[in-house]
Formats: sequence, C-alpha cells, structure tokens
Amino acid sequence: MTTFYPAMLRVEGKRIVIVGGGKIATRKVQPLIRAGACVTVISPTITDELQRLAIEQTFTWLS
Repeated sequence: MTTFYPAMLRVEGKRIVIVGGGKIATRKVQPLIRAGACVTVISPTITDELQRLAIEQTFTWLS
C-alpha cells in the first residue's frame, strides 16, 4: 500500500534545487518556475524542453 502526503508550499522567491535533468525534472521545474521559485537544475544533461527554458533564462543549469 502506498501512502501519500499533501504539501502546499509557498516557493515564490525561494531557491529550489533539482538534481537530474530528465522527464521527471522537466515535470517539476515548470510549475516551480510559474510559482516564482528560483530554480537550479544540477545534471550533466537536460531534456530539450529544459534546454529551451534554460535559453530563456527561466532557471539556472549547472552541469
């Protein structure tokens, strides 16, 4: 049996670090950016969608 816990966080202006640059990271980064978080992705490679967002300078990518 899987147990879930809900979390409502105010992330506007907060620094958020995502480790990994795959599909799951892509799914996490977009809502965090929309919520106003200062997102940093740490990964040697990232998805095409994250590359597009990086070019638009909506988050920081550290490889």
